[in-house]
Amino acid sequence: MIFLCLGVFCLGLAGYAIATGRVWAKGGLLGRVVRREDQPLAFWFQTVVYLVLAGLSLVAALR
Repeated sequence: MIFLCLGVFCLGLAGYAIATGRVWAKGGLLGRVVRREDQPLAFWFQTVVYLVLAGLSLVAALR
């Protein structure tokens, strides 16, 4: 159940990031917001990381 919740959360986070053009990325002690217009490579890399985490969590939940 926890992996299902985690997968849905990461999938929603990636969808929200694609829709708004902003994603939260861990960096340093706290983290920062990466904007698609300012740093497109970092934005898409972080979004893909969230999508991969969502996929792995959902696969683990459905096993």
